[in-house]
Amino acid sequence: MGEHVIRTYTSEKQEGFKSWPGGPQKPEVLPVAKGVNRFTWDFRKEGLPAVDGVFAFGDYRGGFVSPGDYALR
Repeated sequence: MGEHVIRTYTSEKQEGFKSWPGGPQKPEVLPVAKGVNRFTWDFRKEGLPAVDGVFAFGDYRGGFVSPGDYALR
């Protein structure tokens, strides 16, 4: 099977991010402090794109990935 990206995280804060009631959650940012850092992946795929000002009943988070072997780079 070919390799493909399921989810991407970054250590840079997203400039200009805004939310609203029923809107997307603030994106998680990887810690980069000196020493040991910890980050936990919630086993979800990339979230749905937000449409400015549109209320989503439920949330914008992506669905869970299927059981399997995953690699982190």
